Amino acid sequence: MGTGMVSILLHQLPFQFRGLEYISVAIWMLNVLLFLVLTAGSLWRYLMWPDLFIDVLKHPVQSCYLYPPLCNCLRRWMLITDSVLMVGEHFPWA
Repeated sequence: MGTGMVSILLHQLPFQFRGLEYISVAIWMLNVLLFLVLTAGSLWRYLMWPDLFIDVLKHPVQSCYLYPPLCNCLRRWMLITDSVLMVGEHFPWA
C-alpha cells in the first residue's frame, strides 16, 4: 500500500523533472508485482492446505485478515480500469 501512495505522490508532485514520471510508473509496477506475488502466495497456501482456510475462518483474530485482501482486489480493479480509461487521455495514438 505504501508503494502505491509513493507512486501517486511522485506523479502528482509539483516539482517535475524529466524522469519523474518513469520513476513513479516503475514504483507503481513494483506495487502491482508485490500484490500479485503476495496474492499468489496466499492462494497457494490455501490450496496446499485447504483445511487451514476453515480454521482461519473459525479463529476470532485471524479471520479479520481475510477481509483486507478482498478490499485490495477491488481497489486494484479500480486502479486498472482507471489506468485503461486514462490511456486515451495521455496517449491519443493508442
